[in-house]
Amino acid sequence: MTAPEPAATFTRKEPRRRFLRLLIVPVLLLAVGFAVLRVGFKAYKLPAPSMQPTLEVGDRILMKKGGYDPEVGDIVILHAPASVDDFSDPAEGCKGGKPARRRACEVPDDGPRAEAAYVQRIVAGPGDLLKLRDGRVTVNGVPERVTGLPACQNDCTFQGFEVPAGHWFTLGDNRGNSSDGRYWGPLNRAAIDGPVVARYWPLERLGGV
Repeated sequence: MTAPEPAATFTRKEPRRRFLRLLIVPVLLLAVGFAVLRVGFKAYKLPAPSMQPTLEVGDRILMKKGGYDPEVGDIVILHAPASVDDFSDPAEGCKGGKPARRRACEVPDDGPRAEAAYVQRIVAGPGDLLKLRDGRVTVNGVPERVTGLPACQNDCTFQGFEVPAGHWFTLGDNRGNSSDGRYWGPLNRAAIDGPVVARYWPLERLGGV
């Protein structure tokens, strides 16, 4: 006859875990609230899968407000040209006209910005020669350092072009499912609100980005 498996250890831990979770969540939310109100951060919730797998739908993130010098590799909050605010056709935001096949929008539109905020990664800066092949970026001939990105099947390859002075080019990490700089062109500094510095929810993915 085999002895019954002990269950006491497991049952004791569960209430403790629930108690710790109930304790940690309010403290975390209070800390986030303090950071937002006092230290100069702004909170956002991810509404779409354009930054997968780096950020998931429903993730809650913090953007640092104030002075910021954009750098390649940063994840940022930005505003596209106002012409794409209705999301009907992102390519309508390209000031130079809808891009031809295998070409990205290369012409900046420094006019009014859309109210909606986007979360994207800066992949190239002023004067950089940018190319995209099968969803993978090269800048000045050097492959990007971001790894583990999903396979890209839509508008994944375009001819190279030089990013204009005073502008930055952004893409979603999920390049097969992202409305981004390919369709509305490089962005000036005024279109970039600031860098995303942390994810505070869910707890199992708490940390920097």
